[in-house]
Formats: sequence, C-alpha cells, structure tokens
Amino acid sequence: MFKKEDQPPINGKFKAFIIRMLFAINIILGLLLLMCFWNVYISNETIGFLLAIATGLYPILFIINILFLILWIVLKKKIKYICAFFVLIGALNITSIYQFNFLNQKTLSKEALEENTDFKVFSYNVRLFNLYKWLPKKGIDDSIINLITSQNASIICLQESYNELENDRSPIKKLEQKLGKYAVFDACQNHLSGKKFMQTGNVILSKFPIKHTGIINFDNSNNVCIFADLKTDKGIIRIYNIHLQSFHFTKRDVQLFNALKKGEGIDTKNKNLSLDFIRKLQDTYSKRAAQVRQVIKHIEASPYPILLVGDFNDAPISQTYANFEKILSDSFKESGKGLGNTYNGKIPFFRIDYLWYDANFESYNYEVLNASFSDHFPIVSHFKNTSKKNL
Repeated sequence: MFKKEDQPPINGKFKAFIIRMLFAINIILGLLLLMCFWNVYISNETIGFLLAIATGLYPILFIINILFLILWIVLKKKIKYICAFFVLIGALNITSIYQFNFLNQKTLSKEALEENTDFKVFSYNVRLFNLYKWLPKKGIDDSIINLITSQNASIICLQESYNELENDRSPIKKLEQKLGKYAVFDACQNHLSGKKFMQTGNVILSKFPIKHTGIINFDNSNNVCIFADLKTDKGIIRIYNIHLQSFHFTKRDVQLFNALKKGEGIDTKNKNLSLDFIRKLQDTYSKRAAQVRQVIKHIEASPYPILLVGDFNDAPISQTYANFEKILSDSFKESGKGLGNTYNGKIPFFRIDYLWYDANFESYNYEVLNASFSDHFPIVSHFKNTSKKNL
C-alpha cells in the first residue's frame, strides 16, 4: 500500500504528456510555416511544388503559431524562444495578406480621386457567369453584369467569361449593350458545349480606344493571357489580362478528398488516387512556372507602360508572385488596406488575384469588393499615369 504522499502523480504525468504532444505539434506547424518562407527559393518544377501546397495554409499556420507562443509564455516554457523564431520568420510575409495602410496617402477621397488619377481598373474571374449553376440562386449572371456596370471602371478585365455565338442575350453581349461606348477585345475561344457553340476565356472592355490586341497562348493549356494597347490622353498603355494554370480538380480528386475527410486509411485505391493527385499538382505548378516566364518575357519587350491584372491561381508567398514582383508593383501592397483575400472558397485569407503595374503608374484606393457571385471576389484600383506622353 502506498501512503497518500507516495502515490504516483497521475495528473502530473498526464500534464507532462499533453505538454510533450503540444510541443511536437508546435514544431511540426512551425516547420510548415518556415516552408512557406522558403517556398519562393525552391523551384516549383521540382520538389518545390510540395512546399507550395503549404503556402495556401500560411495565414492559418501563422495564427496557430502565435497562439502557441502565447501559451508557452503563459506556461513559462523555454520552447517560447523556438516558437518566437517561427513567428518572427512568419511575420515577414504578413503584408501579403494584410495591409496596415490606414493612414496611407494612397487612399484618397472620391473628389481627390477624380482630380489626381487617370483611370480605374476592374478585374474579376466571373466563373462563366454561373453558367452551370454552381450557385443555386437565379439571376447571378445579371447580378454580375449590374456589379460591373455600377463600378464605372475605365478598363474592365474578365477571366473565365463566355459567349454564346448565336445568342444576343449572352452575358458579354448584354454587358456590351449596358455599358454603351466601350471598345471590346473578346478573346474567348470557340468550342462545342452540348448542342451550342460557345466561347470561353478572357475579355477586355475599355473606355479608351483599342489600337492593337494580342494573345499569349500557353502550351497544352486552356488558360491564356491577352493584351490590348489603349490610347489614353497621356499616350498608349498596354494592359494584360491573365489567367494562369488552374488545378482542374476532377471527380477522382474529390473522391480522394472525401476519403481523407472521413479518416479512411491509405489503401491501394486511395494510394493510387494520391499519386495521381501529386502528379497533377506537379504538372500544374510546372505549367504555371513556364507560363510566368513566357509572360514576363513578353512584358519586358513591351514598348508601352504596362499593367498586368487577372487570376494568377497562386498565393503571394510563391515563385509566381516573387517573379512578377521583381519587375512590377502590387496594388494591394501599395494602396490597399486590411485583408486582401480574393478567393471566395473554403480556404480563408487566400489571395490569388492581382493588379500589377510598372514604374510608369501610381496606384490608389485598391479594394476587394464584397460580391459573392463567383468563387473569386472582384478587385479594383485607380491609377495615375506618371510616364512621359508616348504616341
């Protein structure tokens, strides 16, 4: 028989076990946070695509590591120093999802915008105007059209748009009628859907006259980048409307997600699904990297000041973002404030749509619009052309 004071400290052992478990979880999540930081330095065309997966979880990983840091400080554990290191490294990327520009001079009043800027750009992945009824509510296509016209933007760039060739009431036709005197570069590609001929792809609509247009086709991909040279009062500018490589998840991928969600083991069937999914990720990241190089080469040869907008399908902590940031400025970082998430899906705080511009412009009043008509949110910004007039 043990005396009362000699009995094993069960509660103490359990507490120590919980502390060790939390320590292990913190180390794993801390290393994942560091992987987000290193992602931009390792090629996504090799093993880097595995690191790229973690970048979508960056905001969640950062918040969890902050909570762990608070826990270790309260419990007075030495691991707080390791956790503080994780948090400090993670904080280097915080401006990619949140801007503290509340006193930024790049945020102007409506009157000041009219006096100090030259045009407004609107970009939106419209998800085929809800053609396949992803959202059960009726009239989504009209809601998108009304949103676009209400913005009164000088330049409108749409991704995943569509036209029915034999229907005057298709979305782009309706949008053209409602906007009135806009020049249109409809670069949607022809294909047969059921019994209808349709066009899907990117569209540029402009209040400025369009002098020249072009298409940058990507190898083995339905994604595309288009551009238009616009004649403004301060000379010609070039705007690119881009939609980089998408993942195109299939029923097999959904089947794998559901199996993992239910906690099923990796049996032979799920193992094959997992390998297929990993190959798909690597193929997607490889294609996207090649597309980025192709677009950057085209941008560097442009004779005009340029803007690059659209759906990039990649997070700010990525090689895609890092490569464009070497030559362009991000409107969100320069004139945005608060959260900048543009993906309207299950991944929170996810920013994959951008408004880039070169040194010939200044950005003002960047904004993500709260409009849930697609799996993306629309983005807008006002620009001032500071370049010397070019004809």
